[in-house]
Order: sequence, then structure tokens, then C-alpha cells
Amino acid sequence: TDRDPAWVDIGKDLRFYEEKNRFVWTSEKSGYRHAYLYDYKGKEVQLTSGNWEISSLIELDEKSGWLYFYAKKDSFIDQHVYRVKLDGSKVEKLSKQPGWYDWQFSPDHQLVIETHSDARTPQSMTLKNASGEKIRMLEENKLKAMQDYAMPHTEFIKIETSDGISIDAYMIKPLNFDPTKKYPVIGYGYGNS
Repeated sequence: TDRDPAWVDIGKDLRFYEEKNRFVWTSEKSGYRHAYLYDYKGKEVQLTSGNWEISSLIELDEKSGWLYFYAKKDSFIDQHVYRVKLDGSKVEKLSKQPGWYDWQFSPDHQLVIETHSDARTPQSMTLKNASGEKIRMLEENKLKAMQDYAMPHTEFIKIETSDGISIDAYMIKPLNFDPTKKYPVIGYGYGNS
């Protein structure tokens, strides 16, 4: 049973063991979405904890004893890949560079096709092992034509609010930006998407 005075956010983050009567479920009962391991009698083991949250589960590898997931642990604007031991003893970050990651596991959980992109580079595809070590690049996706164009790039910044809270923002400045000049601004606030 999962309870909350406001609501219980139910997602698709449910993974059943194949060989044992157990399952992994995510819950926001701590104030942050974390992973919990349950047996069929209701015994609970919290696998992750802290002032960060899991975005979604990727894979449960029962044989090697790891749960893989995306989380906002080190950055709110990136999607990084992590894994935790199924006894909750160790959390590891497997993705290294800033950006957005997507992992697709092989059926035996030994290999991964990793897709990665960021604000300045298109998606690349890499074959890796389950611990995140590169085996080989599948598609680097470098676009030579991009070098022929002068393009503005997204700059990620932090802004401190009047009450001392640091929030993430981004800015795209015109090419040949001159800080002594005034420019028109288009601003989008949170919730205006």
C-alpha cells in the first residue's frame, strides 16, 4: 500500500523478478521518487534515497544484482544513467558527459546501445557493456554541414531568485553578441510551454 495526503503518482516503474517473488517499484513517499524492493509479503527495502529523484526505471538485472534507472541526481537539466545494487548498498553514475541519455539493453543485460545528445550535438549511438564502458561507436553522427553555418548556441545558466533559490535557465544570444548593446528579448516562463 502506498499512501499520500494529496495523491499517489503511479507510473510505469514496476519491475518483477523472474526467479523470486519480488518486485521493484518507485514511490514518492519520502518526498522524492525513489526505488523500493518488495517481497510478496510486503517486506520493503529502500534502494535509493536522498534529495534527488528517479525519473524512470530502465532495467532490472536480477542475475547480476543491479537496477538501472534515469535520475536527476547531479543535474536537473540532463538525463543521466545510474544503477543501484539490489540490496541498496551502492549507487553508481554510468553516464559521463552532460546531455540526454537513452539506454536499450540486450536481452541478456550484458550489452547496451546508448543514445546521447546535448544542446550542441546531434544524437550519437555507442555500444557499451552494462557498466557503461565503451565497446565501439556505432554512429558518431558528426554533421560536416553544421560547420558551414554560424549558429547561436544555447547557454545554460543559473539564476538566483529574490528569496535565494537557484533555478536553471537557458539563454540563446545573437551571433556577435555585444553586451554594451540592447536587444529584444523573448522570455518563456515555467508552465508556458
